[in-house]
Amino acid sequence: MASSDSTSRIILIIVGILVLSALGYFSTKYFSEKENNQTNAATIDGLKTEVLQLEEKIIGLDITVEDKELDLAEKTRLLNDKYEELGRVVDKLNEAKRENKANLAKIRQYEARVEEMRGIMDQYRQQLEALKAENEALSGQVQTLAASETRLKSENQTLSQQKENTTRELEETKQIASVLKVRDFSYRNVTKKGKEISEEENAFRKGALNEIKVCFTLIENLIAKPGEREVYLIYENPDGTISTNFAKGLSGTFMYQNKEKTYTSKTTVRYNRLSEEACITYIPEDVEYYQKGPQYISVYCDGHLIGQSSFTIR
Repeated sequence: MASSDSTSRIILIIVGILVLSALGYFSTKYFSEKENNQTNAATIDGLKTEVLQLEEKIIGLDITVEDKELDLAEKTRLLNDKYEELGRVVDKLNEAKRENKANLAKIRQYEARVEEMRGIMDQYRQQLEALKAENEALSGQVQTLAASETRLKSENQTLSQQKENTTRELEETKQIASVLKVRDFSYRNVTKKGKEISEEENAFRKGALNEIKVCFTLIENLIAKPGEREVYLIYENPDGTISTNFAKGLSGTFMYQNKEKTYTSKTTVRYNRLSEEACITYIPEDVEYYQKGPQYISVYCDGHLIGQSSFTIR
């Protein structure tokens, strides 16, 4: 009888050890997976920030390309620097695809945005190559005119053709330069009583938010055609979704690069080529929908992305 009790105790002890071992194993596995998920989320957020920052740099690069005070070699160097930055972002995206299978959809979205930026930069490169070829051609023509007066008629015809080409290129350049740009973003919380509280007044806590008023400055542009413009605002949440309010008729779609794009809210401005402030108000369907973290703002007009910014909800 004593031997049977002893055997029972030994069995219970062994079972207890096995149970504790199993608990330890599953506990270790749980915290390891949790840590990996947190690391992956941080990686995706970091990639998103890098992509948005690169977009801002490339949007501003067209001003540098058109700068007459900057020589061609410096413009080329600045463009090559941006190609290197884009390459580093592509490498990080490729690495993220290999190590972060759970977020492939988001990574592919960022890859699409990077390819869009590459297309814009390729257009800048073509402009610079055309300018370089034109400078070399003009230099050769001057030398030819100085060396031989007998070829003046033929070269005048060539110059006439080049003038037509230059006029056409100038018109194309004017179209690019006429795209509106925005800067100096500011954000205000509009309370239910209509009071506007700026971001600096600690108004952007999730529980205190009601309507968000996004303001910015349309930059002076003497080339742009004056008149009414539809300006669209896209409010992107930290999880990548677009905030909309179709119920109140604030949201809709517009055409961007031959595709329909959903916008959060819009406004109509009468642009007179001078710098002026414009504001767009976003009224959520439910204030509880606000998410904590970085909020991303993009502004479009006339089928172009004309400015981006962000703010944080605590």
